[in-house]
Amino acid sequence: MTVFITEKHLVAGEERKTYSDNRQLGFALRTTPNAVFTFYYQHLNKKPGKRDWHLIGSRPEWTPDRARTEATRLAGLVAAGNAVPIKVGRDGARRFARGEFPEDAADNHGLCIIHLAFASNRARRLPGKG
Repeated sequence: MTVFITEKHLVAGEERKTYSDNRQLGFALRTTPNAVFTFYYQHLNKKPGKRDWHLIGSRPEWTPDRARTEATRLAGLVAAGNAVPIKVGRDGARRFARGEFPEDAADNHGLCIIHLAFASNRARRLPGKG
């Protein structure tokens, strides 16, 4: 459902819902019956031809306005052709700790980032990483 995401959408329903923002392309909110409200930025990844979903954060740490601002920042990175770092759950953190990285794990500054390739479970071990 496309709407202007506001506080009024932070309501637990009987089923999981996904709202897309009608002002910031790619900004989305997912709600659950357990009152978990999670903000995402999503865009089409041209390499595999699939949508990448980048976790922004959850309520109460993130408000709709703050999350929309972050989605706008991430959209700028994508438009400029830069990799978008993501927050990683336990499984991704374990893989990262073992030295397993996605295919494009280094940004332009030589720093290691975790790219959404983890979402498609295509992480691989880089040479020299154990």
